[in-house]
Amino acid sequence: MPESARERADCPVRPGQQFQSEILPKMSTLTLILKRFRLAPFLLCAGISLALNLWPALSQAQTVTLSVDPCFVKYPDPSSNVTVTAELSAPRTQQDTEITLSLGGTARKDIHYTTHYTTDNPLPTITIDAGETSGSVTLSIGPPGVTDQNPETIAVRGRAPGVSVTPATITLVKDDDAQDRTVLQALYRATNGAGWTTNTNWGSSDDPLDTWHGVTTDNAGRVTALHLKNNRLSGRLPPVCVLGSLPFLTALDLSNNNLSGNIPNELGDLGSLTALDLSNNNLSGNIPNELGDLDNLTDLNLSHNNLSGFLPAELGDLDNLTDLNLSHNNLSGPIPAELGDLSRLTGLHLIYYRLSGLLRSELGDLDYLTDL
Repeated sequence: MPESARERADCPVRPGQQFQSEILPKMSTLTLILKRFRLAPFLLCAGISLALNLWPALSQAQTVTLSVDPCFVKYPDPSSNVTVTAELSAPRTQQDTEITLSLGGTARKDIHYTTHYTTDNPLPTITIDAGETSGSVTLSIGPPGVTDQNPETIAVRGRAPGVSVTPATITLVKDDDAQDRTVLQALYRATNGAGWTTNTNWGSSDDPLDTWHGVTTDNAGRVTALHLKNNRLSGRLPPVCVLGSLPFLTALDLSNNNLSGNIPNELGDLGSLTALDLSNNNLSGNIPNELGDLDNLTDLNLSHNNLSGFLPAELGDLDNLTDLNLSHNNLSGPIPAELGDLSRLTGLHLIYYRLSGLLRSELGDLDYLTDL
């Protein structure tokens, strides 16, 4: 048998197996070395197999996402404490991750942070311990001076060896009205507001908020309801710390649109919310556990989306919930026993829910349930 054929027989390759283009040149060099020193061909097989197994891990970069709470700071406040949290995409098991913070953005020095963080008093770092995925520190922002610009922003950035860091933004606003406007404008930009069916006054920052299409306010001018059903909203809901910064919002209806991506965890910060309707969109991912923090919620409709995963047990904490509609998704798994704690529930809709296991006996405790 020719030498080349003998080597192929000793080093089998599965049909259809593809090698990374970056590996091929190195393979040729390695083959010449092995021939020169008459090493066994099986060492070449072992090296190729190891490289192919390690390639996905080596080529996937680690990422850190920064978030801030709160993400709005008002000018009149003498100073504000802001917690910065870093989330690592996957835990590093052998070493800690040290993230060095820096601040930038559009804010001018008269409202900036230089009174607190200087060369002699640098920003603290965030440490994510080995095996963990998150860490946090608290920054003191202020005291801000007077400014005629609104809003201003402070970008919180980070550096870490071998890690890509996504920054966060602290927004400085003059008052509550400016905060609500900033949140609504972020929603407008994120969901292609120019293409909405109706967007009356949303492009203006001067008109009273209660004149904006779909916006309801209280006597103090704070936003209490957003009704933008069937209005051609598209794209992803705003990122972290935006929608969750409407503290007086009681109703949010974004149903029958073309929204995509995950449901933001920050919706769980809307403590006043009584009705949440995100049905008939293209939302995906898991149902956030944080929705279980909405103590005043009575109606939750997430039907007709592409949500997947298990039903969060935390939904059993929604003591005031009367109607829960999760039909027409890709949800699966057992129904949590905690849903039996929803003593006020009258409607439970789980059409096309891929149930595994037995129907929980705790659901028999739902005395007011009439629609299942």
